Amino acid sequence: MRPLGLGGSKSLQDLFTDRKVPRSLRHALPVVTSDGRIVWIAGVAVSEEFAAKAGAPQAAVLRAAQVQYIDWAP
Repeated sequence: MRPLGLGGSKSLQDLFTDRKVPRSLRHALPVVTSDGRIVWIAGVAVSEEFAAKAGAPQAAVLRAAQVQYIDWAP
């Protein structure tokens, strides 16, 4: 992945380590891809390639929120 502002590429493992993402949370983070390329890792990084640019004709807004699961079964 080429994180916005980094000026180079990083593996997910290195990115998680650099951003101090606990190992226990890494499997739960949403990772958005397009044609096999990482676009966004929620709360961690957005790809330079897919970042919003001024004057672009189209843009998408992605948002992630933690949802608490409640088991309603009796």
